[in-house]
Amino acid sequence: MKIIVLLLALLIAFGFAVKQAVENIEEMTIQQEIKQLNQYPNLLPVVEVTV
Repeated sequence: MKIIVLLLALLIAFGFAVKQAVENIEEMTIQQEIKQLNQYPNLLPVVEVTV
């Protein structure tokens, strides 16, 4: 019985580690995309509002 509980705990810990790794990879991917987009100039037209 103790072995089953230990294996279950290890499985849960491994699942949590994998989940954290996936979240870190997604965050790094988003940061890389932001860095790439910062290299482009602002292509939006400039609009002046006069009153």
